[in-house]
Amino acid sequence: MQLKHVIQQESALQFMIGHTNVLSSIGRKTLYETPFSTDADYLEEEYDRMSRVMHSLQQGNANRETGEIKHALMCLQDIENTLYHLQQNNTLDDIELYEIKHFILISETIRQALAELQWVEVPCLEEALNILDPEHLRVDTFYVYDAYSDILAQLRKQAGTYQGEVPAGLIDKINDKEDEIRQSLSKKLVVYVSVMQQALRNIAYLDVLLAKVGLCMDMHLCRPAIVNTHTVYKALFNPQIKSVLNKQNVEYQPVDVQFGNYPTIITGINMGGKTLLLKTLALSQYLCQFGFYIPAGSAQIVPVQEVLTCIDDEQNPLKGLSSFAAEMKKINEILSAVEQKKHVLVLIDELARTTNPQEGRAIVSALADILNANKVPSFITTHYDHIDADCKRLRVKGLRKGVQWNGNNDIASAIDYALEEDTGDAVPHEALKIAEMLNVNKLLIDTAKQKMKV
Repeated sequence: MQLKHVIQQESALQFMIGHTNVLSSIGRKTLYETPFSTDADYLEEEYDRMSRVMHSLQQGNANRETGEIKHALMCLQDIENTLYHLQQNNTLDDIELYEIKHFILISETIRQALAELQWVEVPCLEEALNILDPEHLRVDTFYVYDAYSDILAQLRKQAGTYQGEVPAGLIDKINDKEDEIRQSLSKKLVVYVSVMQQALRNIAYLDVLLAKVGLCMDMHLCRPAIVNTHTVYKALFNPQIKSVLNKQNVEYQPVDVQFGNYPTIITGINMGGKTLLLKTLALSQYLCQFGFYIPAGSAQIVPVQEVLTCIDDEQNPLKGLSSFAAEMKKINEILSAVEQKKHVLVLIDELARTTNPQEGRAIVSALADILNANKVPSFITTHYDHIDADCKRLRVKGLRKGVQWNGNNDIASAIDYALEEDTGDAVPHEALKIAEMLNVNKLLIDTAKQKMKV
């Protein structure tokens, strides 16, 4: 699975990738082809490289080199097709020969800038450049130079002596000689195809690496530790929502959460951030296994084979299914993966909320039992109480005690989004309190309160 296979379904991941400032088209292609990795060694190596680059940038000892590299990356073109054409022993035309020379000049600029930094290894292409630049001018143009052939130089000199039209025979000789030179250049360059391909891949990767480091520094992401026991987040946050709140001068409250190979039931008031938590857990798992730093103060993460989610805004009503039918179809896919013994992270929001409470409660309890029996790390948010299952239980703390909302400040300021262990079976009953704070019709609220006493 590659990043491009996930990004369309995950809006939070789209936000992060949209802020990953890759400078070249082939860098962007490389980014989208990033694998979802379960290999701890591979991920740690990726984090090590990011750490080295970040350290250099934070120390300010690579500013000039970084500027040169970024300018070169902005000029980088994807020449994979041209290199493939050359690899097939075809004779390149002037445009293709220029593309290769242009790339080599960029590659050499980046290689020299990296000489003391050791971020990424870029192979030397000086010999290939000399083939295309016999006069060693290092100018970013290509022309079949006179320096390639004394005969060509003489023919062109002869053509220059004519005041009027140059004889067709002479033009043909010049063209034939130029074609011969292009053929010769192509045969000489084919020897360097593999090393040029390697240079192109490494430079594209460098583009991605710098973009990921920039994202990390801009959003204050942290390096996760890869473990095989429990996933633990301290001060986990959602960058997209945090950005929105910051623009509104509202402080974002990060949360702490940890889990292992068992289901966790989360309850809490509406507006309590339960759905956001699930989306952020999915985002962080994806970022970690795609080799990014993650949005938290600190984290240790257990890799999984897949992240399986069932969240309302992922369902497509245009498919002709009711909300409940679409949800059950997704749950069935999740259970199929569980039965195949895949190591997955399961995130389910408000399971069976569209059916009656008795059946909904039974469905939540049954699924939690199955996930527990199969030791699946999983979260289910619900408003149902008395869930009959052996699982961990958390609740959002909810309305802060003694905090009054005057209608002017954001109601979010009255809510504590922290998670706490929940030892009871009852779910919070704060909906009417929130309705009152929002100045909902008093008759409705009073009538509802009377009915709750019945």
